[in-house]
Amino acid sequence: MLREVTSRFALNPAGDDERYYGLGIEYGPRNHWIAHLGGWIKPEMIIENSGTEWILLKLDELNTRAELAEILNRKGSPMKRNEHGRGKKSNDIYISGVVRGPASALTKLTQAYFSVI
Repeated sequence: MLREVTSRFALNPAGDDERYYGLGIEYGPRNHWIAHLGGWIKPEMIIENSGTEWILLKLDELNTRAELAEILNRKGSPMKRNEHGRGKKSNDIYISGVVRGPASALTKLTQAYFSVI
């Protein structure tokens, strides 16, 4: 029996928000078990000081929808929806980074990973 092991999966909200928000996760042995997370979230889903149940990220990118729209406008490119949404409000946030903890978050990501492969 052969099985292709995935290195990507998505977390999407249910309901009307699913076309605006979502997170893609790259994880698994191909990524040396380093979880990369990116996508669109609501501003209330991010804090500067970590809490016990919050995922800690080393951010590569953090922009609001308004900031990205301005950048794309300067380049003459429209803002399009990607597989992780496009945000809905001007203060919605696009994030991209590496998960750094806590251990409970990494355990949950690992459980999610093994549930989709």
